[in-house]
Amino acid sequence: MAATTYFPAVFIHGTLGWGRRTPFFNLAPNYWPLKQLDDVNPNHIVVEVGIASSDHDRACETFYQLIGGRVDYGEAHAAEKALELYQLLCVDFFGIGSNYKWVKSIVSISGTLSGTTMGMYHHAIHDDDGCISYMHRHVVRWLGSMFGSTLGNPSPYGSISYLIACGFATLHKLQQHVPWLSNLYDLRMPQWAHASSSSWRTLYDPAHKPLNTDDNVFTCLLPQHRLAKNERLVHMDKIHLFSIVSQTTNVLTYPPVVEFATIAAICTMWKLQKVHESLNFIVILY
Repeated sequence: MAATTYFPAVFIHGTLGWGRRTPFFNLAPNYWPLKQLDDVNPNHIVVEVGIASSDHDRACETFYQLIGGRVDYGEAHAAEKALELYQLLCVDFFGIGSNYKWVKSIVSISGTLSGTTMGMYHHAIHDDDGCISYMHRHVVRWLGSMFGSTLGNPSPYGSISYLIACGFATLHKLQQHVPWLSNLYDLRMPQWAHASSSSWRTLYDPAHKPLNTDDNVFTCLLPQHRLAKNERLVHMDKIHLFSIVSQTTNVLTYPPVVEFATIAAICTMWKLQKVHESLNFIVILY
């Protein structure tokens, strides 16, 4: 039964996620159960942010999607991180351009970066770092998760995270030349267009941008980064924050033998369970 809330619930996708527009020419499954959300509570908003952007950039993008106007990353932040686009037109790029100045309640439900995005809201409110200095007039409470990733150290050359970052950089560079490719998987990170415009030789060099920047998901999900952010949290009314962060410096092994062995064990147990269910079914028939 539908129960429309007075204030809208705002849904922010996690790392590599999407909003209402899905990859592969809008043929991929929905990230959120949109039909069920419409049935349960039509008063909800689904935003779309950069799939591998830092929680700072995601927070700015989310906020300006809700209130409308230009996405302002903050002049100091843009200069420090060498962002090409200091401001993005919300209505042109993000596609919502709403005027939800009455948004009071933000519910963030999803993966590792959604809650940290909301955490960055919190820091921006009290730090006044130039990107969302008046946010406190609109946001009263949120319910979200701040999960630290199981990642350990920043990705070294040849590591799995390095290969993933190279894949993002390649796709981003190709989308700059062939915008049509955004229909396959829209990265939604035009602020890094200048970094992807570098030569192919430097594109994969960890000493050059975009691989040498810390303004991305790979740094923001590190446990040490999350712990540092959590230490800066101050009291705010009606905040429900769950923070689960590993303090281990090296959680992932390299090569990831333990991780692969764990996945293999889970798959084996799942297959054995399916075989056991089939045998029980045969016995019952017999």
